[in-house]
Amino acid sequence: MARKTAAQVAEDQIKDQAFSELQALIEESEKLLKSSASLVGEEADTLRGQIAQKLQQARDSVTSVRDRTLPAVEA
Repeated sequence: MARKTAAQVAEDQIKDQAFSELQALIEESEKLLKSSASLVGEEADTLRGQIAQKLQQARDSVTSVRDRTLPAVEA
């Protein structure tokens, strides 16, 4: 099995850090979404809908990247 170069290791670390930060962003956004439940009115509903949509897009992106990179990691 070939060893990773220093550049590949650094790239992997950057990707891992990016995923960790994205996951933290998603979790924090979910908390904000839940805490906004007490807000009322049409603007609050619109805001919650937009937040929920962006969170779903972020989740889908993470899943997509994870699915594409998993075969390379397992190889």
